[in-house]
Amino acid sequence: MVGRIGDEDGNSPIGGFIAWVAENPGLAGPDYQALIRSIDLTGDAGVVILVEKDYFGCDFVDYFSVARTKGVWQIVNKTYQVTGGAPPTH
Repeated sequence: MVGRIGDEDGNSPIGGFIAWVAENPGLAGPDYQALIRSIDLTGDAGVVILVEKDYFGCDFVDYFSVARTKGVWQIVNKTYQVTGGAPPTH
């Protein structure tokens, strides 16, 4: 998973992000929204673009690479860009 929030570059395995989300419930703000902008599939590969509003104090555009293996679709990569807001300071 690769992206940037403010001055901080993020480059980590997706499993670490999933664990962090599980350990920090409530990251979605009161106005949270997610909209699938597009899905582009060719055979067993594709790209999904998701637009998020009010997650961790930020708005994001997420780019997911997806692959179908043994009939099951999986996210194999996530790249993101913050498009507004700022994460909380602790």
